[in-house]
Amino acid sequence: MTTTDIGLGRASLRKALAAVLPHVGKNLALGRVRLLMHSDEHLFAIATDGYSTGIARVAVHEVYALSDLPCIDIEPRTAKELLAVFTPPKDKDQRSVWETESFRVVATTDQVTVTEESDLADNRRLEVPRLGEPEYYPNVTEVTAVHLRSAPSYTKRVGVNPGYLARFIASSKVYDGEHLLVEPRHGAGGKGFTFRVGEDFAGVLLPQHLEPAELAAGDTWWVDLIGTLTTPMREAAA
Repeated sequence: MTTTDIGLGRASLRKALAAVLPHVGKNLALGRVRLLMHSDEHLFAIATDGYSTGIARVAVHEVYALSDLPCIDIEPRTAKELLAVFTPPKDKDQRSVWETESFRVVATTDQVTVTEESDLADNRRLEVPRLGEPEYYPNVTEVTAVHLRSAPSYTKRVGVNPGYLARFIASSKVYDGEHLLVEPRHGAGGKGFTFRVGEDFAGVLLPQHLEPAELAAGDTWWVDLIGTLTTPMREAAA
């Protein structure tokens, strides 16, 4: 079978797309959002650029048909278009009802059709292209699982790119104030930082290696600089 036909939770899909978009790569292979069917209850939205990964859970409401193809890939601009087109009602009560309902997602070999069927909406419908399978795409779920299996380590010192770190702040904000759990991991399985937002989002950020001598020199520089300021402050307090 070459057609996938599923019902996905509206709020769940919107949040998942918004959460993984900051992690999309820029080249042909990685410049995509991947929708990977996990079970009859869960689908994952996935993105990576090779430095950071994002995996967000999407609630599956109904499975009408499943393709032999394991995943659905769409362009990042398509994901943004879906977020722009399928907006919830402004009325709070109507919005709460709308968010519990489903998007009907039908994917053929070259097209994805998303339909909003609701008494509260205008049955909006969007047809977008489906990307072909790249020659290579990282196993993002396995990479993330490997890092999560590694024991947390608070003794290793590494650097992070602030731009990459900001991606996870953006991802966590999608989930309405839930805290972002950040843990350094260092083990045979993986070395980097893991990020989790409850049961909805998980990701990995690879670290930047810094030489121990460089780290020690930086510590000494700051201690010498601010350490001299504490003496007059203490004397003034006395």
